[in-house]
Amino acid sequence: MAGSFKAPQPAGDGADAFTEHLTRCGVPWSLAHALSPWMSVVDRVGPGMTPWLRETTRLTVLAQREWTEPTTQIEEALERARAASEALAAAIDGPDGRDDVYKQRAAARAALYDLVAALRQAVPSAWTIAHGLGR
Repeated sequence: MAGSFKAPQPAGDGADAFTEHLTRCGVPWSLAHALSPWMSVVDRVGPGMTPWLRETTRLTVLAQREWTEPTTQIEEALERARAASEALAAAIDGPDGRDDVYKQRAAARAALYDLVAALRQAVPSAWTIAHGLGR
């Protein structure tokens, strides 16, 4: 039998609106909590802020890979979301103007929601279980 992530933290844990929304969508709390900053930065990033987007993306991808058992669906969704975030950063940094930024931001959001769908089926890795975040 596959393991499971530990139950959501009690109310008052400081979880933001993205984390709460993602847990209602069926994403385990620990994964939702880790994914929340990436979703937030995609919504807020603007000129001069793309290093923040790139670093948040990098760290979140690493965390999701460490915390979940690898599956093709999760890996492909992570890669699509990473690539869409990089395209958003390139659009913000580039000369193409606002229309391209709007399109890339929408594409990054869509890729992140595809990742949310994939993470609904996530199983904790041995590392996650060993560190008390899953069973």
